[in-house]
Amino acid sequence: KILAAYNGLAVTAETVKGWSRDEGREALKDHDLIYVYHNVIDARGDSVSTESETFMAVEHAIEELTELSRKILLHFNISTLLITADHGFLFQQSKLESADRSILTEKPANVLKSKKRYVIGHGLPVSKEAWKGSTQATAGTLSATDFWIPKGANRFHFVGGSRFVHGGIMPQEIVVPVLTVKQLRGEKAGQRTKRKVEVISTKSTLKMVNNIQKFDLMQTEAVSELVMPV
Repeated sequence: KILAAYNGLAVTAETVKGWSRDEGREALKDHDLIYVYHNVIDARGDSVSTESETFMAVEHAIEELTELSRKILLHFNISTLLITADHGFLFQQSKLESADRSILTEKPANVLKSKKRYVIGHGLPVSKEAWKGSTQATAGTLSATDFWIPKGANRFHFVGGSRFVHGGIMPQEIVVPVLTVKQLRGEKAGQRTKRKVEVISTKSTLKMVNNIQKFDLMQTEAVSELVMPV
């Protein structure tokens, strides 16, 4: 519904990866907004059998998104991409102990969803094991839905893997990147092209009197992301 209001289209990253140049242009030409869903990190981290591969999944995701962005910008007549995430995550390399668990002594009947890092329901009471909040205050929802969040980095339970978690209110979970990627052309593209740093001689004149020469050179500008050392 949200995308429809903006003449949008939702596709998976796997679908886009399989498109040829002509297929991609044909699929996207009538849409003003395209949402591409990429799910590499959660797919591994949310499973107890593969959660140890979380950071490998992060590297894999960066590599795939880089290639996907290049393909979209170069072949599908797209000029601007926004890359972001729906959430961050917490990851603990060592095995969790009982001290890492916030055991809920109260289990209300009107719970809508119960996860490791949150519980959502109606009329949740105050609990000493958790922070309580309302989605009306935090997300502007119309319904009065309450939630519990375990204090600190604790989990409510360890079922189904516990080292990779998300859904709480720690900065690592709620702060997400927003990257703008643009296809530059003409003069602007030239300004973003990598080049060697400019140098000048420290002497006013240079004289070459034999086959072996020594020169003292000085950089005229600082080395940066786009200006490379000689």
